[in-house]
Amino acid sequence: MHYRSAVRPRARRLDQSGRIKFLTIVLVAAVVGGGYFAVIWVPLFVDNMHVKEDCQKAVDETWKFKDTDHPRNTFLTLLKNVGMHAVNEGGEMVQEPVVNPSSDDLQVQIDQSVSPAVLSIDVSYPRTVNLPLLKGKKHTFWFSAHCEVTLNDVVWH
Repeated sequence: MHYRSAVRPRARRLDQSGRIKFLTIVLVAAVVGGGYFAVIWVPLFVDNMHVKEDCQKAVDETWKFKDTDHPRNTFLTLLKNVGMHAVNEGGEMVQEPVVNPSSDDLQVQIDQSVSPAVLSIDVSYPRTVNLPLLKGKKHTFWFSAHCEVTLNDVVWH
């Protein structure tokens, strides 16, 4: 009695003539291209998630201070913890925050026209990244975050 082996034949990456299949080339290109864009985009979006969390933390503390200065200062302090990167300024490498919005890019407002009042923070900021493998090419991406909270009086039970 003769038993067949349970080992399956290896998948063929080459067609019958010995050439590489077109589908293999497309899949390899897709994996390499996806990896390239993941290296660029994933850190930017992770930092943007941290910015949105910090924005929410800043407005969550406003029940104590019903003004715009405290959430602005809290938010700017929290942004310094998002991350740092090295920048070449005049031949020296200087550490700067990854997210550093200008005063025009950060809006903190209290809307008194509704009851209860609403405090909102809007921020937009640029992120310039060096594109790997493209020899000095840079690209600037713009991100934004928005958060708000109603300024209800706190009632302790």
